Amino acid sequence: MLHDNAPMLTRFISVPQSMSQLNCGAFLAGIIEAVLDSSMFFTERVTAHSTGDEVTPQRCTILIKFRRDVVDREAALK
Repeated sequence: MLHDNAPMLTRFISVPQSMSQLNCGAFLAGIIEAVLDSSMFFTERVTAHSTGDEVTPQRCTILIKFRRDVVDREAALK
């Protein structure tokens, strides 16, 4: 799980009122998934969630679920 209070990629994006459910953090989640997959840390799912509040309205949480073989591989290295 990754938290970012003001993601750089979404700082300068203005979302129209008609698309209020749009989460620009999904683009960031796609980049993270691509980097992990190319590093042999294969994922089942990477999702972005808007978790903003009054203090940090642009806060984004990225949830990463790794494949079972990756978790087992990393556990074997301990």
